[in-house]
Amino acid sequence: MEIRKVQVTDMMAAREARAFRQQELIRKYEKNVICFTLNIAGPVKNSDLIQKTFEEGVTCIFNQLRVRGIAVLFFEKIHEATGNEAFIVVDCDNIEIKCIMSEIEDTHPLGRLFDIDVLAHDGIKMERGVVGLSERRCLICGGPVHRCSSRRVHPAEELQKKTFQMMEEYFFDNFIEKIASFAIKALLYEVSVSPKPGLVDRFNNGSHHDMDFYSFVDSSVALIPHFKSMIRIGIETTMETPEKTFRKLQYEGMNAESAMFNETQNVNTHKGAIFSIGIICGAIGRLKGNGGKLTAEQILGECGALSKTYAEFVFNHIEQQRPTAGCQLYKKYGIKGVRGEAADGFPTVLNTGLPILKKALAEGYTKDEAGSITLLYLLSEAVDTNIIARSDYPTYIDVKKQLNEILNKEKYPAAAIIRDLDHQFISKNLSPGGAADLLAICWFLYFIECDDGE
Repeated sequence: MEIRKVQVTDMMAAREARAFRQQELIRKYEKNVICFTLNIAGPVKNSDLIQKTFEEGVTCIFNQLRVRGIAVLFFEKIHEATGNEAFIVVDCDNIEIKCIMSEIEDTHPLGRLFDIDVLAHDGIKMERGVVGLSERRCLICGGPVHRCSSRRVHPAEELQKKTFQMMEEYFFDNFIEKIASFAIKALLYEVSVSPKPGLVDRFNNGSHHDMDFYSFVDSSVALIPHFKSMIRIGIETTMETPEKTFRKLQYEGMNAESAMFNETQNVNTHKGAIFSIGIICGAIGRLKGNGGKLTAEQILGECGALSKTYAEFVFNHIEQQRPTAGCQLYKKYGIKGVRGEAADGFPTVLNTGLPILKKALAEGYTKDEAGSITLLYLLSEAVDTNIIARSDYPTYIDVKKQLNEILNKEKYPAAAIIRDLDHQFISKNLSPGGAADLLAICWFLYFIECDDGE
């Protein structure tokens, strides 16, 4: 959006046009009119951030009208250099609507910037005192706003700084909340997809005797603050090297693991997901800080940049690493597992899992069906170290061969086939936990794409 400074004469003309439009709507509908604008100090009255704040206010107003069952007879928005305006005609008692609009101004985090006038059907503007409310408070000192504005107590520059600080902080926090909610939703969708061969789902506990569906729900909730921290780390380290961001993510990942074990009584429900989803949260944060687009390609590419140096170090110094199952598999078979998948930008997700999930959902398959099918494709493409650790490498090869045969015969295997695989996996104590984590990533990216990457 082009930023333009406006003059006092521009604002006077806009105010006159607004008053004319208000009376015009009252004459036409003979109902109460809500007129919404923003309190923006200084000569710049519109920008991308200001308009985003305006749209937040409009959304809030409509949310309140909807939950109260108030009918909207007319709605109009105007976007000009002199500011943004909304006109809403409602069929509602004027006292009730004034109370609702004042409540928004007083309680919303950005409410002090909202200017929501209510004109009764007789054309008279309703003041806050009519509903027993005191004068609005100053943005800077908290005193009566009329006293501060009439005496010009606070410089325009101070008001502008505070205004933009409020907007930026609100949308910063809102972004973190939203992305973290997508991450947790992805974990909950992954465990909810049923059936899943050998994995915990809504139908059974798979090949696991120490965890159930609720273990995963409890663990997911415990990770919420940690995913928020990882997104924040990404944003705050945007100007630092990917390696520095990764080290900070590692530390927060350890805190997340501790929270998980505390919640599950030392059962490992999400250790792999903490690593993978945590890196993605950090990558999203860095892209946000850089003004990048939140596409799957950009996000997963940033994941590769974050984790590549770490993965190379581990593989180049494998003898000095703790003898985990993953390290043993790398030494014996050269299998890089989730470290290699992350360092390469999760190619199995980008090229196989996410396209299959999106296509299945678009073709009308249920979330259970699309998720189960996507899991099979992920397992057929990626090397699942969990299966090898719970059996051996030849068994994994047999599983992969069986899956490829199934998928070659039927693009979208029926639930009966997947249930049969579930019985087989359980009988052999197999659990494709690595593929499950990749499925969670697919859901995570799907939610972000459905949000248009905003």
